[in-house]
Amino acid sequence: MSIRPDQPLFYLETLPEQGDEGLLIAEESRHVLASRRMGVGDRLYLTDGRGVLASAVITNLLRKREVMVRIEKLERRPRPLREWHVAAATPKGDRMTTMLDMLTQLGMTRFTPLLCEHSPAKMTDKTLGRWRRVCLAACKQSRRVWLPGIMAPVNVAGMLESAGDARILLAQPGNSQPDWDSVRYEREIIMLTGPEGGFSAAELDLMKDARVEAVDLGENILRVETAAVALMSMAACGGKLFNKYNAH
Repeated sequence: MSIRPDQPLFYLETLPEQGDEGLLIAEESRHVLASRRMGVGDRLYLTDGRGVLASAVITNLLRKREVMVRIEKLERRPRPLREWHVAAATPKGDRMTTMLDMLTQLGMTRFTPLLCEHSPAKMTDKTLGRWRRVCLAACKQSRRVWLPGIMAPVNVAGMLESAGDARILLAQPGNSQPDWDSVRYEREIIMLTGPEGGFSAAELDLMKDARVEAVDLGENILRVETAAVALMSMAACGGKLFNKYNAH
């Protein structure tokens, strides 16, 4: 089962079994009716964000403009072969939304808000819930059926302690580059991006002792969200994002 670029993907947290009916939540129903102008008899695709893709048909429109669908086919897709774990300081406002949206489109599988000495961000359950909604919207736009995990905030020491055997890359000026040929075959990569004020000396010392590999993202000074997206893009394409590093 494949989704064409012109076919929308909708979200239903608990997908019914094949042949059964389910009710879309209000937000998804509005998207179906107002944005896509679909009606009874139209077919659409659904995901639960946990790897299941379903084809369905609209069977009824209820009084509150809620959409009833019947599942025609279910398909479980495997988890991505590679874990792309981004741990980054959190920019303010819409810039955070932009960062999560782009990282999700690129294939990020987990995001951890990084608490740094130069940016002690305050986050609530409401904040984390809003970020999950941003990632969900990006999944629907990019036709992804695995929703990225939004993890609890952690400081640099905690992030390094929990890294296990993952390869750790750090966005950091200094003309350094990892062995990109080996990076592309790693099963799990953690990508660290610090705040606009940079990591503290103590945080950088922790990273030196934890096999963290620095990645120079070029001559320009980047915002947090740009650096996070650039680092992940470089990891995904084997370090060939900038012409500066293309020559051998």
